[in-house]
Amino acid sequence: MQQRALWTFHGKIENGADISAIAVLENGQFVAIAGDEGATVQILQRRSPGEYETFNEIDLTGQLKKGENEFDIEGLAYSRGRIYVLGSHSKKRPLLDPSLSQNTNRKRLFQRDNQPGRQGLYEIDYQGNGQFAKKVKPCDLIEAIQASSVLAPFLEIPSKENGIDLEGLAAQGDDLVVGFRGPILREGWVPILKLDFDKPEKAKTLFVQLGGRGVRDLLQTAEGLLILAGPMRDEPLAYAVYFWNGNDAIAGHDRRADDVPILLGEVPLPHVGAKPEGLGLVEEGVGYFDVVLVCDSSPNGSPTVFRVAKPLPRKS
Repeated sequence: MQQRALWTFHGKIENGADISAIAVLENGQFVAIAGDEGATVQILQRRSPGEYETFNEIDLTGQLKKGENEFDIEGLAYSRGRIYVLGSHSKKRPLLDPSLSQNTNRKRLFQRDNQPGRQGLYEIDYQGNGQFAKKVKPCDLIEAIQASSVLAPFLEIPSKENGIDLEGLAAQGDDLVVGFRGPILREGWVPILKLDFDKPEKAKTLFVQLGGRGVRDLLQTAEGLLILAGPMRDEPLAYAVYFWNGNDAIAGHDRRADDVPILLGEVPLPHVGAKPEGLGLVEEGVGYFDVVLVCDSSPNGSPTVFRVAKPLPRKS
């Protein structure tokens, strides 16, 4: 991966150090960004090459239950005049505090933070020029996950304990691809859902292997999908980008070689502690993808444009 340019985000960037998702609109005239705190999607407008400032926002607080203030947005995708917004669908368990009593910490260990607001997947029509419709259309992914005998047992498990944690989202028309940071199954198999937004009950579960990593983001290109992969927890694994044709890669004597994700390279971190979380497509050319990467735990997301070489054709 070759660094091409640094972008700068100016203005009202909500939770600017925690950008977890990005989508590029109108060939880079606008970008949508979101963080894993709060419940808004920020729309930024390009003022000069690589310079963006706040222009608009999509407010999703009306989708939250009373008492909630966080949607935990982890995925954004844009396709054919619509933007899609994905929550993590995850559960949390409180951390133990050595300054508290054993009895108090024991009670914390038995707690689970159930936040229905995190279980959101929404579609909003784009009206052009950075403007969006007020109507928000929901999609219920929980039913699809509950219907899967593989995925359903992980719904009640906190995300950092290998429970459900959705972070990747790609779109091509009404067809969505949702990637799991967790769970990661035995032998490193990572689940991915393919579904029609209007028919989530018919979702198909596919599997890929990413070197022990989970999905941090997905990006639709003309030729297939880019997968931003990273550690599920704090494993000493580098972040990496893979190319995948979107077909099930589960093992089998009849699996096609082209269905296995191809490692395109490891992701250079802008600084120690940065956590790559989102990919946006800037340009797709002959032999390359130019993508913008944003990071969690990084000032204003440290937006950086990288050139990623397309994979060479596999030998038959």
